[in-house]
Amino acid sequence: ENEWHCFFGCISSQEVWKETEEWQHIEKHTAEANGCVAMIFEMLAELKPKIMSRIAMVMWTIWW
Repeated sequence: ENEWHCFFGCISSQEVWKETEEWQHIEKHTAEANGCVAMIFEMLAELKPKIMSRIAMVMWTIWW
């Protein structure tokens, strides 16, 4: 299992994202992503800090 699968590819993690307001951002970026790290940096460049804070919190929750 790699970081992509853990945070975005796994059906269980996708179910978590779908329960959040951030799913629309995640769904858009996963469709265009060239890897997990690249996607995170793209989101950091495009999204507001408040949104990225919530995304980071969900990622931490999935990891935990």
